Amino acid sequence: MIVLDTVKVSSPYLDDAVVRAVKLQCEQKGKRNNVTGEWLWTFAEVGLFGSWDHRIVAQLLDFEYRVQQEPIVLHGPTKDGRVLMKYVSRTKKVSCRPYLVIEGSVHKLLLGHNVFGGPEDIVAPIRWLIGQAALQLGVELPCADVWRVRRLDWAEVYDLGSFEAVDEFVGLLRNAEFPRRKVGRYGQESLNITGDMTGVKIYHKGPEFEKHDRPRLKRSSAPVVELQHRANMLLRCEVELRARALDELFGPEPVVGTLCLPETLQRLIELYDHNMGKVLREGDISMEIVRTAVGVRRRLYERYTPVQAYALYGTWLGLSALGEAHIKEAFAARRRTFYDHRKKLVESGCSWHGGDVKLDQSVRLVPEGFSPRRSDPRRLVGEAPEVSAQLVAYRQAG
Repeated sequence: MIVLDTVKVSSPYLDDAVVRAVKLQCEQKGKRNNVTGEWLWTFAEVGLFGSWDHRIVAQLLDFEYRVQQEPIVLHGPTKDGRVLMKYVSRTKKVSCRPYLVIEGSVHKLLLGHNVFGGPEDIVAPIRWLIGQAALQLGVELPCADVWRVRRLDWAEVYDLGSFEAVDEFVGLLRNAEFPRRKVGRYGQESLNITGDMTGVKIYHKGPEFEKHDRPRLKRSSAPVVELQHRANMLLRCEVELRARALDELFGPEPVVGTLCLPETLQRLIELYDHNMGKVLREGDISMEIVRTAVGVRRRLYERYTPVQAYALYGTWLGLSALGEAHIKEAFAARRRTFYDHRKKLVESGCSWHGGDVKLDQSVRLVPEGFSPRRSDPRRLVGEAPEVSAQLVAYRQAG
């Protein structure tokens, strides 16, 4: 199962009575023309509170973005009055009836933190989130199953046994590349890879927890010291699915009720495996990953001729020691050879991230054979009892 984290959902258009009740609790924001005094667009925002004061953001919007067809004159008019035109799609902000957008980390809202034990499905946690918003706003909101899903983040967490092992693994990923995407690297703690449809984040949970969650949880009865100790040993890998990707996977503006099917979870799992595989260049996730000099050499000589294996092994040594960008530059005059070697290494399950070329094996900290795959034995599984208890009614409702 996957662990659901942040979600964003939008309601159907709301009745006037609900809009008035929500507005009373909101801060009004927008854009106004000072000459005419006309409000061009507005939205109202309110911060609701979940477990240990973790916030749900609720916005009341009266505009939306729609794709419209606009005519463009290509030629004409001719003598007989004909005009050659074509239509192009453009996204425009248009006014509409008010609706509510809710966004928040259901993992943190249910448990107070997202170190471990998050909800292991999609629909029940979203139903719970909408129910909590309705309760705190004091209004009756539309049935959760007809709300549109505009963002889904899910995560996999791996226990590497020590702070130093996680720190080492994330640090080694700083040499990774992700073609056609922007990669953000934040110290030795985080790798953030963004795209138009999906995003991938790999980070050390310990420093992130200490910076963002520990100060907040100190004001509660949460076992902060124990949570910090646990977070220090955890590698967290998140995949964010944005609105465009959701539309392509499940049809235009999918609603919560359509995500109940078993194949929905399977699609999300496949998308996680695909994105993580691209990031880590580790190819077929069913193959045992090798990343040590001895293991890689053995694998290559098993699969290729001695001449091919020797060449591939030299490329792997360079990738492991210097990183992908440096080796790609060294292969500038033989770019096709570089991509061919990289492809064969990926297909052979030979990873150059976390290898032992730069590190003495006796002091190497990343566990042998580790890869952030769902099949890895270090992957944390299991929903916290507190989470299951809060979701049981919403699961029975389905």
